[in-house]
Amino acid sequence: MPTVTDADLPTLAIEKPEFDADPWPLFADARKQHPWLARYRDGYVVHGYKAIKELVVRDDKMIPAIGGLVEFYGGEGTMWGRFMKEMLLSTPAGETHSRIRASIAPAFTPRTANRFKGEIRQVLRELLDAWTPSGHMDFADFISHFPVTVLARLLGAKADPMAVRENLEVQANSITFDKSLFPELLAGYDVLSDFVQGVIRDREASGSQDDGWLDEMIAARDDGRIDATELHFLLMMLFPAGYDTSKNMIAMTVNTLLDHPEHWARCAEDRAFCTKVIDEMFRFAPVAPPMRIVIQALEYEGFTFQPGTLITFVPAIAGRDPSVYEDADRFDPERTQSIRHIGFGQGSHICLGMHLARLQIEEAIHMCAQRIRNPRRDGEATWRHFLGIWGPKSLPIAFEPDAERPEETLSEKAAA
Repeated sequence: MPTVTDADLPTLAIEKPEFDADPWPLFADARKQHPWLARYRDGYVVHGYKAIKELVVRDDKMIPAIGGLVEFYGGEGTMWGRFMKEMLLSTPAGETHSRIRASIAPAFTPRTANRFKGEIRQVLRELLDAWTPSGHMDFADFISHFPVTVLARLLGAKADPMAVRENLEVQANSITFDKSLFPELLAGYDVLSDFVQGVIRDREASGSQDDGWLDEMIAARDDGRIDATELHFLLMMLFPAGYDTSKNMIAMTVNTLLDHPEHWARCAEDRAFCTKVIDEMFRFAPVAPPMRIVIQALEYEGFTFQPGTLITFVPAIAGRDPSVYEDADRFDPERTQSIRHIGFGQGSHICLGMHLARLQIEEAIHMCAQRIRNPRRDGEATWRHFLGIWGPKSLPIAFEPDAERPEETLSEKAAA
């Protein structure tokens, strides 16, 4: 079977800015040459829906690629490097990964997530009160304050999470392979590590809060299911994982709904419709591309991928696969979702915090639609790197603020 290096494949210059703002036409052109695979500077891009579903679960042949950043930046021997290689997102499928994941799974159920709905709404109210009176904002900047504040409050943190937020932005840029970032990556690790140590120390001093979340993870450490370092790295992982995906997905949704004002207006009145909007967004434009390194020769559809090959899976393109979705480029929240999106990943590395993430994203769209009336673009959006945690870097909008602070929608009142 021929190796993929000998294949006649399109080559995509994904490192160029035009991919960040509008990748779909460029992938549509590449699809004409090959339906699901392309080259790029650092490896290969799998963008077909079927190919992603079938390949991303091949834990026998591939491992997560995050740890490879350590070698690129020369981070061996640093605590940042150890964290990048040992956190759950980097741990290959197997006994250790299964043990850690199973030990904390009860903290990430839909029921546990719903217990935090009141706190999520309170954070949103405070942010909207502070940001909406002027009638204009950079929505991407605004929403970046949301998930990090929620996470800090759910953990009972006493320290200001804004210092963590600034360093999370630096960590997200590690995927750009810019070696000048290395000192900032190390400094950012220290900030987040100290923050998490304080969270654990404060909870141990105050005792259980029966929150079903941090207490559950501390209990897993205390009864030996995970060790102290694993707990520390789990909490550190929660911040970049819970911050980047949630805030970028919210900003991406708003960017899309700016072109569909009828959907935005309905989101303000109908909480259930927000669920449909987010389901469609995770098909239409998800923001997280899982990356894998091949560790044993992998054969698929006539190709052999050799060990050491970097493969990037892009659900943002798979959701527009015309062989799977009818009228795939049309955003339609009422679309019959007979084929599920793959925005949260697949298999052993499927997003552990997806229930909390969904709740935060849906509540944010619902409450923002209530308080931000008739939003419109107020300048050019700028974009994050397509193969990082993608989304608008800036999204200036103007709008009519609604100061009434509606606490319930008509549909919620009817259900009460």
